[in-house]
Amino acid sequence: MKQVLIHNRFIFLAAMILLSGCYKYSVDPLPSTPLQINFTQPDIFPEGIAYDPGHYRFFVSSGSVGDIGIVTPDGLYKTFIKDKNLTGTNGLKVDEDRQRLWVCNRDNGIGAYNLNGGARIFFTDLSLLLPGVPVFINDVVINPQGNAYVTNNVAPVIYKRTPTGKASVFF
Repeated sequence: MKQVLIHNRFIFLAAMILLSGCYKYSVDPLPSTPLQINFTQPDIFPEGIAYDPGHYRFFVSSGSVGDIGIVTPDGLYKTFIKDKNLTGTNGLKVDEDRQRLWVCNRDNGIGAYNLNGGARIFFTDLSLLLPGVPVFINDVVINPQGNAYVTNNVAPVIYKRTPTGKASVFF
């Protein structure tokens, strides 16, 4: 029995290794994208980064000024979003299905901006959900339904923001 179990595990492991080689995966979404991109921009401290495959560009957040910039594969930086609600930005996520860039603002909330022009779709002040709880909004993930799950680094809280605008405490 023990030999059969070990044999079955070995076959399963070998099959997984072989099948993993069948999956088409590319580390570099653009064959012409350099392995390293250098850019300079005064007064920003890049905190988050997200790739926009539809436009072949990177978004960079700034922990110091809150602006969101675009960095092209050739190293050009251009301010993309300047919003008074963004005082220091952290995590970024591109939501291609809904053409949104989700932006974490460390002091209080999450915003969504149009991928094509940077116009604000909404900004939600998550600090209002738990008054008195310290807030440092850090990162976000998006599920296939478009819900955003947002972390708070200074409290054991995960917030949820639906695509229709409802904000709640998820955990």
